[in-house]
Amino acid sequence: MPNGQPTLRDRKKDATRQLIEDVAWDLFSTQGFDATTVQQIADRANVAPRTFFRYFPTKEAVLYPELDGLLSRLAETFAARPRDEPAMIAMLNAFDAVNGEISTDAGRQLERHELLKRSTAGSSSTFVYDRIGAALWQGFYFSLL
Repeated sequence: MPNGQPTLRDRKKDATRQLIEDVAWDLFSTQGFDATTVQQIADRANVAPRTFFRYFPTKEAVLYPELDGLLSRLAETFAARPRDEPAMIAMLNAFDAVNGEISTDAGRQLERHELLKRSTAGSSSTFVYDRIGAALWQGFYFSLL
């Protein structure tokens, strides 16, 4: 990164990721989450499905693009809590510490909420719960080491 600026390659990756996300949200809002396929998202974004999966591990991940980074920070914060602090208190304090990093895009949050209400996207909830559980387990496990 010369002069602290992102490289052309990094900017292109960011643009591709944003394009895939925007296209997916367009399709989700017009035809519904359940009816939208990864193939449709990839076609509309002019990328291969394989490229889609380089940026998002699942279709559900497009709903929560910030989740993995946030959960990594949550696990690190949880693991860094004092060893003598009760686990539940440590978890709550870790949540408090990363709370400010949660997406502040209120429009996208509302859109996500409405989309999930109209959807049978139980898999979306499972995706989030699985990710949170894994992050907390990772933080708890590493705090024991």
